[in-house]
Amino acid sequence: MTDSVPPPPASETAGGDAPRTRRVVRTEHKQPLLRNGIICAAVGLGAVIGGAVMFSALQAAQVLSPIADADVGDTLTFDGEDGSYAIVLKRGEISDENVVDRLVRDTTCTVVASDGTTRTIEGSRQASSSQTDFGASIGTFTAPDGPTQVTCVGTGSRLLFDRYAVAPERKAALYVSYGILAFGVIVGLVGGSLIKRAWNGTSVVERVPA
Repeated sequence: MTDSVPPPPASETAGGDAPRTRRVVRTEHKQPLLRNGIICAAVGLGAVIGGAVMFSALQAAQVLSPIADADVGDTLTFDGEDGSYAIVLKRGEISDENVVDRLVRDTTCTVVASDGTTRTIEGSRQASSSQTDFGASIGTFTAPDGPTQVTCVGTGSRLLFDRYAVAPERKAALYVSYGILAFGVIVGLVGGSLIKRAWNGTSVVERVPA
């Protein structure tokens, strides 16, 4: 009786050498990451545009449909309700934002409320003057019910069209527009980051036959 002997491994029959391989690094671009980045960037851009349009519309309402308006240097009077109000310098045909900024900085308004309290509002004291194609903010104030007087005067060189307006301050809508703008910027940045990662790709190490 003869014992059966298993055949030697293939590596032994080939002289005992293992298969030779080499290390290869390739760049893998992930399509889902790119797609998500494009979607985020599009949503962010849409939100920024929507927030900007909403903000512009709010200021347009203040300029085009104010409670009252007057030439800089004159006094206006309105019978207001207890609440917050915005003073806006009408922009007219001024296209240079630097000129508008200077006019706002050189404008000071005095508010006399129905209860006799007086408040001075200086355009130069704002952290920044928000501008649209319709006007630029000088400042805001609160006033009780009753007749309120506002007088805005300007220093330095002024323009022929030099008017200001007072309108209710729509804080809730204003904060919503700011929120939409912030949301759009954040989502847009996330989208840009995803697109960059997808474009650069991910390094993948593989071993292939030599």
